[in-house]
Amino acid sequence: MKKAYIKRDYKKEATYGVFFFDDDKGGVVSLASLELPWKDNANGVSCIPSGKYKVKKTYSPRFKKQMWEVLNVVDRAGIRLHPVNYVRDLEGCIGLGLAIEDINHDGIFDISSSKTAFAIADKYLGDEFELTIS
Repeated sequence: MKKAYIKRDYKKEATYGVFFFDDDKGGVVSLASLELPWKDNANGVSCIPSGKYKVKKTYSPRFKKQMWEVLNVVDRAGIRLHPVNYVRDLEGCIGLGLAIEDINHDGIFDISSSKTAFAIADKYLGDEFELTIS
């Protein structure tokens, strides 16, 4: 099974990270990640706990398409990896981007080029992988 990792940096307004995995040539692909701040795993307002998770593409009724779902999160369900640019648009899921920057100049860092980042990740990770978050 393919493996991916998120190395987090917890801030008051959000959790930023580096999402990385091996490419097909022995190199490492590195993307930015964006999550809600840590608030004791509270549903809808917190990032999920650090740990090791299976991630699998499943059908999302909300988004009406196949998307990666983080499985077996303690006391949580429906945690997805999906394109997003702003922390205000997250409800516990994980966004990926190409860079961390303040896109809308509101003083809170966002992630850019989220759809492009997901296309890159999908190319290498496919339908299922193991995610370790630290």
